Amino acid sequence: MFLQVRPKNIQPLLEATTKVAKKYITKILGTDKDEHVVEKLITNTNRIGKRLSPFWEQLEEWETLRIQLLDASYNFIETMIEDAGETFDSISWLIDFQIIAYLAEREGVTYINDDLLKGLKITKDYRKRLNKMFKITPDLKQMKEAKILKQNLSQFYKVTKKFRKLTNWIVKVILQLMIPDGIENMGSNNCNAESKGVNLIRTDDGASFLAVCDAEWLVVAQRFDGSVNFTRYFEDYSIGFGDPPSEYFIGLDNFVSAASQDIYMLRFELTTWENETRTADYLRFDATPLDYADVYYYSPSWYSLRTRNFRGTAGNSLNYRVKYDYIDGKYMYVGFTNTGKCFKEEIGWWWGYCGKANLFGRYNHGPECDKAMDCMSWQAWPDQLLNEKDNKFYSFKAMRIMIRPLPIEAPPKCIKGVDIEFNAAKRGDNDKKLLAKCEGQWLVVAHRFDGSIDFNRTWNEYKAGFGNISGEFFIGLQALFRLTLRNTFMVRFEMINNSGIMIYLENDGFTISDEHDRFRFSVHDFLENRRNGSFAYMPNTRFSTWDNDNNHDISCVQQTGGPFWHSHSADKCDTTWPSYIFGQFKFKDMKMMIKLVETPCGERKSGINDIHPLGGSSFKAKCEENWLMVAHRFDGSVDFYRTWAEYKTGFGDPSGEYFIGLNNLLSLFTGDRNYVLRLEFTTWDGRSETAEYYVFRLGLTQRETAIRLEDFRGSGKDVMSSSHHYHYSQGQVDDNPFSTWDNEYEYAMTNCSALRRGAWWWYRPERGSEIYNERGVDMEDQDYCGFTNPFGRYMNESKCDIEYGCMSWLGWPGELFSEAERKANKDLHNGWYSFKEMKFLIRPREPNWPWPWP
Repeated sequence: MFLQVRPKNIQPLLEATTKVAKKYITKILGTDKDEHVVEKLITNTNRIGKRLSPFWEQLEEWETLRIQLLDASYNFIETMIEDAGETFDSISWLIDFQIIAYLAEREGVTYINDDLLKGLKITKDYRKRLNKMFKITPDLKQMKEAKILKQNLSQFYKVTKKFRKLTNWIVKVILQLMIPDGIENMGSNNCNAESKGVNLIRTDDGASFLAVCDAEWLVVAQRFDGSVNFTRYFEDYSIGFGDPPSEYFIGLDNFVSAASQDIYMLRFELTTWENETRTADYLRFDATPLDYADVYYYSPSWYSLRTRNFRGTAGNSLNYRVKYDYIDGKYMYVGFTNTGKCFKEEIGWWWGYCGKANLFGRYNHGPECDKAMDCMSWQAWPDQLLNEKDNKFYSFKAMRIMIRPLPIEAPPKCIKGVDIEFNAAKRGDNDKKLLAKCEGQWLVVAHRFDGSIDFNRTWNEYKAGFGNISGEFFIGLQALFRLTLRNTFMVRFEMINNSGIMIYLENDGFTISDEHDRFRFSVHDFLENRRNGSFAYMPNTRFSTWDNDNNHDISCVQQTGGPFWHSHSADKCDTTWPSYIFGQFKFKDMKMMIKLVETPCGERKSGINDIHPLGGSSFKAKCEENWLMVAHRFDGSVDFYRTWAEYKTGFGDPSGEYFIGLNNLLSLFTGDRNYVLRLEFTTWDGRSETAEYYVFRLGLTQRETAIRLEDFRGSGKDVMSSSHHYHYSQGQVDDNPFSTWDNEYEYAMTNCSALRRGAWWWYRPERGSEIYNERGVDMEDQDYCGFTNPFGRYMNESKCDIEYGCMSWLGWPGELFSEAERKANKDLHNGWYSFKEMKFLIRPREPNWPWPWP
C-alpha cells in the first residue's frame, strides 16, 4: 500500500519520522551499530527534504510543457483530422481526455508517479500511431503540423520519462523512511501492553502510519484543543491528517487496514468541559464494507462502519441496527439510507440517518454549540449536559477513537471419549462458574430429563444460568454470548420422546448477541439445518421470559408455557419442538448442545499443525501465526505439473514443498465462512511482495472449485480481481473453476494449463484488457489465461523460457529485469520472471458475521 501524501505534507512527515527515529535511539536500540543505523536514517531524511524543493520546481516546468503540448495539439488538430481521419481523431481524444484525467486532477507523490507512467505509455502510443500513419500516408509526413506534433511528442516523452524515474525514486525513499531497513523492531501491527506514546504501526497488508498507543489501544483519532481543522474533504479523510501526538486522524484507508487484521473492539472516549470522561465500547465492529454492497441493488459503499455488542457509560449513539456509511458533500456512499447531506458538505462522518454522533464536527472551545450536531457531538450521553437544550447542542472538550484486538478467551473444548465437567472452570462475568458438561465432542449447555427443576424463570435467572450439571441445568445466556463472541460453534437440539425415539435439529454455526440485543439467537446459514423426524427450524429472534417478553404483539411465553427464542406471525406463535426445552416438560430427555468449530491455525502456533475442518477429514499443514499455508514452493523438489486427481487429493509434504489439495481446501468453506487469500512471491535476491484479497470464496456454483477474488490489498499490483462488483449477499462466485492439463474448463478457449505448464484458476481478470493495452499487445495475441501462475514450472533461475510459463506473477510493483536486459530484449517484461519462492496462504476474514446481519 503506497503512502499517499500531498507535497505540502511531506516535510512534516519527514520531521515526524526523524523524531520517531531519535526516540527509538534512546528507548529501544541498545548497540552502537543500531544507533549508527538510525543516525544514518536521520541524515538521509534531511537530505531528501532538501532535494524535494527543486523537484517541485522541475515538476512545474514539466506541467508548463504539458500545457504547451496541448495548445500545440489543439492548434493543428483540425487540419490533421481532415487528412488523417479516425486515427488522428483517436489521438485527439486521448490527449484531450486521458492526459487531463490522469495528470491534471490527481495530487500526491505516488499519484504523480502513477500518472507519469500512464503519460509515458500514452505518449509512446501516440508516436507509434503517427509512424504507422506516415507509412500509410507518405504525404502526411511532409506536413509542417505533423512534424511539429511529432517533435513535441518526442520531447514530452523524454521529459516524462525523466520525471517518472525521479518520482519513482522519491516514492521508494519515502516508503523506506516509513519502514527503515535494518531496524526490525521499529513498528508492529498492533499496540501492546508496553506501548506508550507515538508508535510506527505496520499492518499486515502493508500500510504504515504513525499513531498514539495507550497500552493495547491504538488511537485512531484524537481531539482536545481544536488545533487541527477536521472540516475537510473526502481525500484528506482517506489518507489521514494531523501529527501525533497532537490532534490527528490516521485516515480511513489505515483505519480499514488496521481493523482487518483481527476481531477488534471499538471505543469512543468522551470528555466534558467538567473533565468527566466516559466511554462507549462496541465489542465487535467491522470497517470493511463489502458484506453489504450488492451490485444488483446497492452501489459499493466504502468505509461502512458496522457495530455490535455495545457496552459503556457514554450511551449508544451508533445504533447497531442502522448501517452507517462515511459520506460528505462530494462523495456520498449510503447503501441503505440515502438521506442526502446532513450538515456542512465538508464534514465527514458515518452519518446513517444523519445519526446521533458527529465527533469530527467543529471544535467549539466551549460546551454549547449554536447549531444542533454541528460541533463535536455525542447525543446519547445519558445525562442532560445543558440546562435548557438537548445534548445534540453540546460540544465536548476532548474525544478519542480507539481500537484494540478483542481479548482471546480459550473456549471449552470437548474431546471425544473423555468426560469433562466444566462446572469448576471459572468463566464469564463476575467470576461465574460455567454450567456445562461434555458428551463426546459436544458441550451440553441445557439438559432436562426428570422435571426436577422449574424452567419458567425470570430474565435475570436465564441470564446467569441455574441448576447443577449432576441434574437439570441451563448454562446461562450471558455465558453463551461470551462463548460465541469470538468462536464459532455448531448448535444442536436433541429430544428423546416417550417411545425412546431420538430426533434432532442442528446447524453448523450460531451466535448469541449481548443483553442489549436481548440475547438474540442467529444461525449463520438457514440452509445448513440438518434434522430427522418432524419438521423444525432454528430460532432467529430475541429471547423472552415471562417478566421480559420481547414479542411485543403477543406473549409467546404465556401461549407456549415457557421462555425461549420465540417468533410469531400475526396473533399466533410459531412453535416447533426445540422450544419445549425451556417450556412444558413433554419429552423423556431434552438437550441443547454446542460443538466448537476449530479455526485453521486459530491457536497461532507456527509450524506443522493438525487441521480439523468442519466439512471434511483432518489433514496436516503448516501455519504461520494465524495463516494456513495452502501451498509452498521454494526449491523445485516437488513437480506441480500434475493431474486433476493429484490436485484433488494434494501432494508433497508440509515439511517441504506441498499443496494441501482441493478437497481439503474446499472442506474449509462451510456455511458462510469467508477467507483472506495472500500470495507471497520472493525474488532471487531476497525481496518479497504480496497480493492479498479480502474476498476469497470457493464453490457455491455447480462447479465446486469456482473462485471469487475481490477487495485487493497488499504491496503488489492487482492482476487477479475477478470483477469490481461486490455482492456478498447473493453468495456468488464467478464461474472460473480450477483446471489442470487433463481437466480443463469445458468452455475454455485455450488449454491454459498446457500452455502455461501448470494448474490454476485460469481466467481473464477485470483489468485484463487494460494490462494488455499498457504493454501494447495486439488483440489477436491476447489470451484468457490471466497473469498469475504460482503452480508453473520451477526454473532454479530468474528468467523463464516461456512467457508466464514458470512460477510467475505480473503483479510485482517494479521492474524485475534490469534496464540493460530490457534494452537487449524489448519484449522482456515481468511475465518472463521465475520467482524463487511462493507461498499460498489463507486466514479467516473477521468478523465473520452472518447475512442478513441482525
